[in-house]
Amino acid sequence: MILRTQTVMRAWVLAAGVCVAALPPVSGQVMRSPSEMKGMDLRQLLGTQVISVSRTLQDWQSAPTAISVLTAPEIERSGAVRIPEVLRLIPGLNVSRYIGNSYSITARGFGTASVNKIEVLMDGRSLYTPLFSGVFWDAQDMLIADIERIEVVRGPGAALWGANAMNGVINIVSKDARDTQGSYLTGGAGTEERAILGVRHGGRIGDDTWFRVYGKHATRDDQATSTGASVGDGATQNQAGFRIDHGERAEGHATLQGDIYSVHSGNPGRPDSKHDGWNLLGRWDRQRSDGSEFTLRAYYEHSARDVSGQFSEVRDTVDFDAQWRGRPDGRHDLVAGLGYRNSWDTTGTGSDRTFQFSPSRRRIERLTGFVQDSIKLEEDRWTLYAGSKVEYSGYSGLELQPGLRLAFTPDRRQTWWGGVSRAVRTPTRVESDLRFRPAPETGLVVIQGNPEFTSEEALAWELGYRVQPHEKVFVDLATYYTEYDDLRTFEPTPPAGLPLIVGNGRAGRTYGAELVVTVQPTSWWRLRGNINHLNLELRLKRGSQDATSGALEANDSEFTGSLQSTMNLARHLQWDFFIRGATGRPNPELPGYVAVDMRLAWQPRTDWEISLIGQNLLSPHHAEFPGEGAAQPEVERAVLVRTTFRF
Repeated sequence: MILRTQTVMRAWVLAAGVCVAALPPVSGQVMRSPSEMKGMDLRQLLGTQVISVSRTLQDWQSAPTAISVLTAPEIERSGAVRIPEVLRLIPGLNVSRYIGNSYSITARGFGTASVNKIEVLMDGRSLYTPLFSGVFWDAQDMLIADIERIEVVRGPGAALWGANAMNGVINIVSKDARDTQGSYLTGGAGTEERAILGVRHGGRIGDDTWFRVYGKHATRDDQATSTGASVGDGATQNQAGFRIDHGERAEGHATLQGDIYSVHSGNPGRPDSKHDGWNLLGRWDRQRSDGSEFTLRAYYEHSARDVSGQFSEVRDTVDFDAQWRGRPDGRHDLVAGLGYRNSWDTTGTGSDRTFQFSPSRRRIERLTGFVQDSIKLEEDRWTLYAGSKVEYSGYSGLELQPGLRLAFTPDRRQTWWGGVSRAVRTPTRVESDLRFRPAPETGLVVIQGNPEFTSEEALAWELGYRVQPHEKVFVDLATYYTEYDDLRTFEPTPPAGLPLIVGNGRAGRTYGAELVVTVQPTSWWRLRGNINHLNLELRLKRGSQDATSGALEANDSEFTGSLQSTMNLARHLQWDFFIRGATGRPNPELPGYVAVDMRLAWQPRTDWEISLIGQNLLSPHHAEFPGEGAAQPEVERAVLVRTTFRF
């Protein structure tokens, strides 16, 4: 039984590793360069508006949920080359790199190689894949300088964003084309990031139309094992795209944008993995004189992924969304919307494929609707948020995901909030259709999907408090308790026990607290620290015979934390450092680690910057995610020299 359990665990981790590899921005918002942070006080940062909480703009400080926001200056000063590395800076997110450009990114637990309980949006385009209910992070990117902000909701966001938003929502919002005028060029080389290049040009067409075009290239070196041997997982990524913005919101604002990309990643012992794709998104929004707003959005996305000898998929997705916001009186702020998504795929059927799906082709349609009302029970003090998302799909049928939140703002410096909400994760191709054959020549299926697999469920209670006790200090505390049911298990079939059938035989709970403290001792120095405590308990339901102990569904650190310092040492000199750490993971066991990143930047002119970036400086290498024994990939110490021009 022990040997079989270990075999199954390794098989499922391998399967997960193979599978993993927003709404409109505010028009007219002025882009702040990194140097402008010297003149920004804490109150300006706290006044940042977000859309992830109510799908309409509202102040971050008074939002009735656990939310963090990373602004454009902070993003550019991170020194990161790709989006997952930027996300390390966001309090409450656990970001772990494990092979190539693949990452495990999660909030509030259930960290695996194929995180499947967090929704990710990029300008309103869902990055979720119906293949395994997660994100292919190696293929999701943009020019870092084009990001306006990143918002992260920790905890269920399903009442507005739907299935897959069980534990959180990551919302990446890019800049309006009018805020990226002129030319931008960045390039560099280093020990791990072997070569990076980014170029962008923005211009104007007529009086009220702006555009930008960009291109990006990055080549990353292999990771190493604990002995220093190469893992062979280096990657090369090329991407290009454009964005056009026309008009003002009061008269009708239109956006058209698209991207095309190609990723080649090392696949130890096999030919390189390949992932290519493109997307095209259009959006129109209008704000009327009576205060009502209307938004239409549609996008098409195509992707093709091939991991030699293991698995391949070609997927096309069409998505439409309409949203209306109105204020029928002074007390109510109502937002409602409808959506439709159609996603179809073709998966590889070759006899050498270890991961196959039956049927090899499937179309998944989803109809959604939502409504939320923000009710002012007492002007500027008590606000009630009540709403629900309704979804229907061929996999899961009808799902209702309601949420209720209450915010109390006794004065401008503090907010108490609480909420209760239900969320689900709907079945995917992995749960319903997978056939895993570790030795294809034998034809033996070790793990088999189950068409009767039902949605996983979560019921969450949250309570939080934000306060600015001093003009230079801000404290954000969130606590939570979540009950889960019908979680995924792997049930043996008699008499031999194989194949293991995917089932819903597990339940559990999580509870914990998240503390973020921001301090600005002077106008030129800002500190932000956070610590997160997570307790996760899983149990088998009656009748389940799963022998994996839940290790395939969750393997999380009990404590994670970070400290970020941002300094303008002189008019043209910036020094930033970032310390992050996590306690060990229990099953499979992995030691904890502490890592330090630093950035030193010199701006000889306002349009020219030279920076020296160091990552993981404390040790030659460390593991962030469990691997396979001696072949465990480890993140190495890295140095990058980079220069940027704006003209």
